[in-house]
Parts: sequence; structure tokens; C-alpha cells
Amino acid sequence: RQWGKAVVALETAARLQPAWAHLHFAIGKASTEAGKLPHAVAAFQRAVELEPRFVDAWFHLGVVLRAQNRTSEAVEPLRLAAEDGSGEAQSLLASMYANGSGVDRSIPLAMLWWFRSSRMSLDDGVTQTAKAQLAELRRGLHRNLFSPNDRQEVLTGFDLIRQDLHRHAPFAHLPTQL
Repeated sequence: RQWGKAVVALETAARLQPAWAHLHFAIGKASTEAGKLPHAVAAFQRAVELEPRFVDAWFHLGVVLRAQNRTSEAVEPLRLAAEDGSGEAQSLLASMYANGSGVDRSIPLAMLWWFRSSRMSLDDGVTQTAKAQLAELRRGLHRNLFSPNDRQEVLTGFDLIRQDLHRHAPFAHLPTQL
């Protein structure tokens, strides 16, 4: 747990292998642990420059930007990680949209990200929380627990989920009549 020494050693290695994205990711993680958040941001940014589909680097970049109260800057890296399948990023975005934390509050977008997170094959707390949030909203609709405006937001969210399902369904691109 000597993170400062780890950063120095990793940076020495990075001078020898500057194009290795995972090395820059490791520098970012060690810098985060050492409390050097600006340095961590730079390392994660370098990792995603080298490997644009590096989901974990995008996710950690977003998390560190949020930790620096740069929430509006964190949304795009988190979205990229979420769209490439990071359940943690999907859950975090859902929470941000549900609470209006660094983004405009949007229950429909929160629901879409909870839905995507709930489809992960993992049986972890993140997936279970997403499923529970959606179930609570569905129950609220059936029990008429929402104001008219909130009800419309929830219905819009379920419509977004249906569109997402259709867009990703097998054979969705084929014509309806053969």
C-alpha cells in the first residue's frame, strides 16, 4: 500500500512502454489511492487515448472526475463505459439521473440505465439494486402512487426501455414482412 512508490515505479515502466494502455490505467489507479487525483485523471485519459474501448479506464476516469467535483465532465466517460457494458457505470449514471447529481434530473434516463444494469448476468448488489428500482416504479404505477407528472415520467421511462429492447432484439433490423 505504498502508493506513492508504486506510482514512481509504474511511471518508470511507462517510459519504457509508453503505448501500453494498461500501464497508464495502473498509474491512474495507484495515483487515485495516493490521493493524487489530477495525476490519476491524466493517466486514465492517456489509457483511453491509447485504447479507446478500455471500459474500466473510462469508468475510473468518470469516478475520479466526480471525486474532484467535476461531475459534468464525468458524465461522458461514464456514459462511454456504460454503453460498453460496465454495470457499475450504468448504475452510477442511473443514480445521477435519478438524483440530478451533475446532470439534469431525468427519471426516464435513470430507468433506462437501471434497465441496462439489470440485464447484466451478474448476481451482485448493483444488478439487484437496478432490478429493485424498476420493480418499485412498476408497482408505483399499478398502485397509482405517482402524481400525474411523475406518472408520465415513469411511463416515458418504460417506453425508452421498450425502444431499447426493440433496438437490440435479434432480427430487429429485418423488414416486418418477408
